[in-house]
Order: sequence, then structure tokens, then C-alpha cells
Amino acid sequence: MAVRGLFIVVEGIDRSGKSTFVRALAARLGNSEIMSFPNRQTQIGSMINSYLTNSIHMSDEAIHLLFSANRWECKGLIEQTLNAGKNVILDRYAYSGVVYSAAKGLDLEWCMASDIGLLKPDIVLYLKLDPREAQLRGNFGEERYEYLDLQKKVSDNYDMLMGKINNCKVLDAALPTESLLELAELGSVDTTKALEKLW
Repeated sequence: MAVRGLFIVVEGIDRSGKSTFVRALAARLGNSEIMSFPNRQTQIGSMINSYLTNSIHMSDEAIHLLFSANRWECKGLIEQTLNAGKNVILDRYAYSGVVYSAAKGLDLEWCMASDIGLLKPDIVLYLKLDPREAQLRGNFGEERYEYLDLQKKVSDNYDMLMGKINNCKVLDAALPTESLLELAELGSVDTTKALEKLW
């Protein structure tokens, strides 16, 4: 039976360098599958994409539940990939859903409720970046949530939520990618325990 792969989640505000870091991390680890949320390739993901690109509008509660449903529809694939011995590296997960929806004024506990039972990652790597610095990076402002006031609230929510997670490592996203890879220190992460449930 294959040894279970490492389940890694990378979080951070928009333009914090998550996608670049995820690709570099997968290349360093090898035997890794990269997945992103929202997964815009599914039917639910297509609706989310239309919302994020300002093609359609819906209530904050409805879009939050769609983001959660998008994660649930991919749960089986994540578990299957891990049990086959491959690492799974997620670019965003339920933590994003919570901090962004709460930044728009929804109740934090309500936001968490729809993700109860999802798989808990082995480690969360939080790329922390000042929203004012993120604003200076390329393509900032292309999508619905990319404006400074909201990103500041999201950043504050991340700081609060990540502080409550015992398997979170905070990394300075202003550092070069190579430095972040060294600081991640994934060699000590234990993958022998059974997958737990989120929250």
C-alpha cells in the first residue's frame, strides 16, 4: 500500500505570490498534484468564475456556499490522490472562503459551518503580505475582490484565523521564492496519521 502523500495548503491575500510559490514547491517536492480553489473547470466553478470576473451578481451568502460546494465536489479527488501516494498542494482552501466572506460582513462561525468535514491539511503555509504591497504587484484589481479596503480586512482575518491553527506556518511573502521554499521546512511534517476532518 502506498504511503499517503503530503496534503499542503497555501493561503494568502490576492497577489501574495501563492501560485508562483505553489508551482515552485511542487517542482521541489516532485510527485505532486497542484489544485486551485476555486476550481473553475467544474460547473460550479464556472459560475464562481462568472461572479469573480463581474459577469454575474449574487448575494454574499450564495457565493460563499458555492465556493464551499466547489471544495466539496473535489474532496474525493483530493483523498484519492493522497491515498495513491502523491502530494496534493492546494492554492487556497476553506480558510480563504472564511476570511473573504467574513471580510464582507458575514458571521465567521456561519462561514466555517459549510466546510465542516472537509479534509484537514497536514500543513498550512500562509504567505503574509502587506495589502499595500500587493496593490503594487501586476494585474491587481482585475477581479472582484482586488481592492485595497477589502484586502486589508481579509489580511486581518487571515492573521486572526491562522493564529488559531496549530499546523500553520507563517511565511513573509515579500521574500524571494527560493527563500520561502527553504523556510517552509516540510521534511518534519508527519504524514503517517489518518486524515482528520477540517475544523
